[in-house]
Amino acid sequence: IDGLIRKLQQRFRDKYFGNRTHELLRQLQEIDANKAEEFKESFELFIKTVIEYIKSYYDDSTRQFYEKLPFFSYQSLEFLAWERLIDVVILFKVNDLNKDELYSEYCELRVLYDNLIKKDVKLSDQIKLYISSKKDYDPISTIDRSDSVHDNDEDDDDIALVHKNQQYDEHVRSDHFWSYLLNINPKSTPNMKKSICYIFSIPCTNAYVETIFSHIKHAWSDYRNHMDIELVDAELKIRVNSDYPCAYMYKHLLSQPDVLTKIRTNEKYQQTKRRNTE
Repeated sequence: IDGLIRKLQQRFRDKYFGNRTHELLRQLQEIDANKAEEFKESFELFIKTVIEYIKSYYDDSTRQFYEKLPFFSYQSLEFLAWERLIDVVILFKVNDLNKDELYSEYCELRVLYDNLIKKDVKLSDQIKLYISSKKDYDPISTIDRSDSVHDNDEDDDDIALVHKNQQYDEHVRSDHFWSYLLNINPKSTPNMKKSICYIFSIPCTNAYVETIFSHIKHAWSDYRNHMDIELVDAELKIRVNSDYPCAYMYKHLLSQPDVLTKIRTNEKYQQTKRRNTE
């Protein structure tokens, strides 16, 4: 947040609004200097307003909260920094944590991570392979399943470079990363698991809830307004939680005669149930 504010402030001081805008303003200056100056002032006012809005939205306590979370984000420059982890533990007052054991677990995970990014297989592909192995179906994959590690030891700069290259190579979801790292670690890490579960249980926004409402609106439309609540509930669960491909789902349904029978009946409609009750 502070970095974004500094960039906007620098842009405001330099009066730079983009090369295309600069060219248009220069041309307008030759035609109507007053109008060009009016546009410049409006652009400056816009940037100033954005800066003020960010400062008002993220007060000191909120900013402190967000500045301590980059430890858990794989895309962050402060990823896996011990200082950030202990800051989070203190800030959120996670109970029943042994900080000495937490540090030992952190060191073990740090070593494990450094070894993972030395592999010939990209970390994003390693995580994909792990996530797909937890599913009921076997998706088509072009991932190289080799787990060979470079023989030569790399220094911290090389490791950082590999990490940087992997970041740009493909996006890695932080929750998938931590699920992978914690589950392949041969040693138990109860304190790290508790800290991470605590952080990831805090919703950042109400976007997920809004997504559910959008799904409901699409599923329970004017053309499908006789659907039973149980049917709507089941459909939403499938939409939100399942990522089975259509071919797999079709094959699965064909193997479930009881489900096929219920699909053909009218039990999924409210009116039918209401008539039976009467």
